[in-house]
Amino acid sequence: MEKAAYTQAKLCWGARHYMDGDDCEIRRPAVNETALTPSRNITAPVESEPWHLPTHWWHPDPFQNVSTFTVVRNPYSRVLSEYYCRFFGPTTYANQKADPAYMNRWIQETIEKNKKRRQVGHMMPSHYFVYDDNGNRRITHILGYEQLHDDFRRLMEMYNLSAIRLEPKPELPSVTKQKYPRLSERDFSKESIEVINEYFAHDFDRFGY
Repeated sequence: MEKAAYTQAKLCWGARHYMDGDDCEIRRPAVNETALTPSRNITAPVESEPWHLPTHWWHPDPFQNVSTFTVVRNPYSRVLSEYYCRFFGPTTYANQKADPAYMNRWIQETIEKNKKRRQVGHMMPSHYFVYDDNGNRRITHILGYEQLHDDFRRLMEMYNLSAIRLEPKPELPSVTKQKYPRLSERDFSKESIEVINEYFAHDFDRFGY
């Protein structure tokens, strides 16, 4: 989205990472990292980059009094995406990563670690970004990943920025052409589903999944 905003309308949105070659400032938000107040519902230590944390946890909020938007996603597909994320998912051999038992063990261990030992932004439930502890909504617009292009188009039209369009999402290779087929939500075990349902309960409820 940041790339689309800059390349199509010369707008710089937030802190843009890993995108050299233009005149946007590539830096973290101007926040005092000692002024972090996580949700009181999180008991594990928070260890994450500033751009992976809710902005209203910072004092002051670098985006207060600004129209904001965020993207939420079905927790099942989000967890699967995190499993395959090269920045967060497990680093292992392709044949092992294609093993449903290995995936389910990673899901359960990672969520348990996030709950009790180290809370990281990659697996943090989305409701923490959208609502504060008092139930106040802190994000102006919520877009759904499942219909992202349509939601984004309507949002841009609302702000007279209809020239900004997202690029089509690249298709994954056909499973018939992969030596080790990509797993899906159908490979989640009963135990993994229960863990996901409990950990992301408020996301399922608040965002209609």
